Amino acid sequence: MKQVNDYIHFDTEKLECENLYKKFWIFGCHKEEVKNDKDYIILKIYDFEVVIYNDKDNIVAFYNICPHRGAKLLNFGNNESIFKSNGEIKCFYHHWTYKNQKLSIAMKSEFDENEKIDLFKLKLAFCGDFIFFSHDPKYELKEQLKGFYEELEQISKSIDLFNGLNAPINYHSNWKVGIENSLEAYHVGCVHPKSLGILSLEDNPKFIGFNSKTCANIKNEKIYSKLKRNQAIFLEDNYFEDKYFSYHLFPFTIISSTFGYAYSIQNYFPRTFNKTHFISRNYITKAKHDVELFANEVISMNKTIFKEDAQATNLVQGSLFLDDLKFHYAKNLEKRILYFHDQYEKAMKEEK
Repeated sequence: MKQVNDYIHFDTEKLECENLYKKFWIFGCHKEEVKNDKDYIILKIYDFEVVIYNDKDNIVAFYNICPHRGAKLLNFGNNESIFKSNGEIKCFYHHWTYKNQKLSIAMKSEFDENEKIDLFKLKLAFCGDFIFFSHDPKYELKEQLKGFYEELEQISKSIDLFNGLNAPINYHSNWKVGIENSLEAYHVGCVHPKSLGILSLEDNPKFIGFNSKTCANIKNEKIYSKLKRNQAIFLEDNYFEDKYFSYHLFPFTIISSTFGYAYSIQNYFPRTFNKTHFISRNYITKAKHDVELFANEVISMNKTIFKEDAQATNLVQGSLFLDDLKFHYAKNLEKRILYFHDQYEKAMKEEK
């Protein structure tokens, strides 16, 4: 088996699809994003798409492929960066439709076993108002998120509204490079000196199961005091920590926040061995007052940070002819990467 820092081989990419994508619960979205009838989001992973759809308050997830001939059922339209919309599930090719938990087939009598034909559905599970999907999960969601499940549930209940995307941002690197970058504090002062770096973070991470968490104290006293004062704007029963904190939900997702006022949730979905389907969504938590200005600042700051990260991670290259190289990692500032590597190799070695 190739090592975790194999960013170049198709056989590794295929194994990751089988052992990571297909066997784990994958973060999809927050219920607020699909709260209305016919609301949907489309997520790009590898060379396929996953849809999460509200069918009259029944949430379904399925591959964006008609079970007749494989045509797309829902489209992004002209803007590939927009993943969220509202509309009917209807195949333009032969007008197969889905609503009220039922697939309607044009000229139904032409098809044998037509009552058994359905969308290519995925399994769904919920952590509070967070929606997860899976092709064929090895674990219960609560087991996969053990140690962090209750916190994430509280966070999901604290979120009030979806605040938009940070897109498009192009990650021309392997998905693991993006995850690894998000896990380490070593690069912050170098890559983010005027954005994330101004917080002067000091991390004391937690490691539980497949997942880990940044628990970083903010050493910039001026910024810390300002953030602390902002607490009065938000509801008291929101999830709160007076620090910068960030969860890695193995394998593809990062959930990050400062003080719990707003959240950025990033999916680093594999595209090819050297490209990532990166998507970051912003959420604002329940507040006592209008927070539109604050919400706009969050989007702007996050977009700056992720652009800086993309510029850095796009420098990481692999080579088919130099596949025996050994990389070196800082024992403290990059220990979450080393933990990720251990969990990755564990998941890749497990029986299907």
